[in-house]
This record gives sequence, structure tokens and C-alpha cells, in this order.
Amino acid sequence: SDLRTSVALTRVLCVRHFGISPTFVPMAPDPRAMLDACDAALLIGDVALELSAGRLAVGAAGDRVVQVAKWDLGEAWRAHTGLPFVYACWTGPIAAITPSVRSALLAARDAGCQHVADIAQTFYPAHPDRQQMAARYLTEHIQYVLGPEERAGLEQFYSYAAECGVLARPVAPRYVS
Repeated sequence: SDLRTSVALTRVLCVRHFGISPTFVPMAPDPRAMLDACDAALLIGDVALELSAGRLAVGAAGDRVVQVAKWDLGEAWRAHTGLPFVYACWTGPIAAITPSVRSALLAARDAGCQHVADIAQTFYPAHPDRQQMAARYLTEHIQYVLGPEERAGLEQFYSYAAECGVLARPVAPRYVS
């Protein structure tokens, strides 16, 4: 899932980029509660997109104020490695990726790319501003092809993740052309 990928990336960046090994505490995605209990919070999806940098009241009564700074994991990865980060891709046993499965996956990708506005409207039917944000995110922030740079980024992540103890052993992905 995206959350597990983001947690793994955060762990790798903490060790390799910042030289720290923080304790991770699973919590519901509530920035106020998270920042009341911990020094930092990992947020993904709408919660992360909608949280603004600046001052945020935390605590049960909102009696404490913290300064919020946002850190984009993908940008931090690129700054550290020079490579893009792959948050998700279609995976499976090589034998399961038959020509018909491959064609269906590519057709689904192409259909989604052709209907970004419809997808955004489906998710946010009563919120034109959120529709625009979603459409922009889907067109400007997501790469739909696993090219040579993305493969290099994925392989570098697997290497670092094994080195940092996030993965039990190194992973060598195999690709279907």
C-alpha cells in the first residue's frame, strides 16, 4: 500500500539522509493528535495535500501550538539520489503476466489517463477546487511509465532499504517489457 511504501521510504531517508533512527508510532491520520504525541507525522493522500504549513493548534483542548513544516518524500528522495521514487507499480509473478493481462493493464492505464477530469469529479463531486487539485496531481505528479530512471530509482531504493534493515534482504526486480 502507499502508506507502507511511504513508511519504508521515510525510514530509509531518516537513516541515509538525516543520520537518525526515530521510533515510529502507528496512529490514525489526524495531524493534530499525531503532532501532540510525536515530534513529526507521516501523512499521505488528501490529509497530506490539505495540511498547510504554518501554526497548528494541538492537544485535546487545542491548548498547544506547533509550527508545521511540510516535507515531500519524493522530492527528498530525488535530492538525495538524483532519481525519481516509485511509490507503486503493477507487480506479480512473471508467469501471471500473460500478454492478455499486460494488454488489460496497459488499456486500464490509458483509459485512466484519458479520463483524469472524470476521475477527479467522481472523487470530489461537490468540490471543484478539489477536482482541480486532483486532476493536477494525477497529471503533473504521477509518472505512468516505468522507464530507465524509475527502474534505477526502484533498484536504488531496494538496495538502501536492505542496507537500512527495512527489507530483510536485497530485492532484484525483474521487468516485463
